[in-house]
Amino acid sequence: MTALSSTKPVGYQRYVEKAKEWLLNQQNEVGCWYIQGAPAVMINVLCLEAIRLAEGNQVTYIVRDYQIDNFHITTSISKHTDRYIIFCEGNSGAIKNSKFDEKCYTKIFSLEFPNAVFCSVGSCKDIEADDKLLFEIIKKVNPYHIIIKVIDRDDRSVEEIEELKNQNITVLSLRELESYLLEDEIIERLCMVCDKLDRYGEIIAIKEEALRQSIARGNPTDDLKSAAGLFFTETKKALGLTKCGNDTISFLRDTMAPLITQETNTYKILRRDIFGR
Repeated sequence: MTALSSTKPVGYQRYVEKAKEWLLNQQNEVGCWYIQGAPAVMINVLCLEAIRLAEGNQVTYIVRDYQIDNFHITTSISKHTDRYIIFCEGNSGAIKNSKFDEKCYTKIFSLEFPNAVFCSVGSCKDIEADDKLLFEIIKKVNPYHIIIKVIDRDDRSVEEIEELKNQNITVLSLRELESYLLEDEIIERLCMVCDKLDRYGEIIAIKEEALRQSIARGNPTDDLKSAAGLFFTETKKALGLTKCGNDTISFLRDTMAPLITQETNTYKILRRDIFGR
């Protein structure tokens, strides 16, 4: 029940509701839970918190068993939450790009992580800045939130990523957010929702040409952010898109981002990159 409420797989609500009903029916005459030989306080705390989690309260307790030696196992309880504050890029002063990453991430993860708050705070340098006082204040004001700082990979080496990880900074596995938004899988879904799946190969060819021209301008071979403009204009014409956004930023945010849903592999990769699970 706790695992289902925490991970929220598709259709989890029905099973959680049944589990909650069963758990409530296991209370004894004084409203407690009892298992012979088990620690009474721990059992009741876990049952109460599982019910709270099933009802929408996002704070619960997770039990872990640790093997101390060959003979003794100790059990610990730790607090678990799906309330996050995620600091990301995308507010570097350009009005059009203002909060782009924040808005895309919110659209993508709002269903599974309704309590996650994404905040665009500037460039990667702003996020990397070691402002310990600021983050300590945020942690004290929001004690049940997990703080995550996430930046694009860009051209960072494995060693640089490891150094950032040691500073509690999360680095995406792909170059940038646009790399996820323009994954082939998501382009295929765009063609499907437009009822033009037969044009998929043509749209992939547009992406490849846009990337080729970007590379010719001196950009990296996987820089889809630089290729996104041409991709938008040519794809809009090829699929006859309307009300999809007046410019590249709006198109990526309002049309492409909602296509990254839980059943897609792109979603699972991005979810793991940011939330680690």
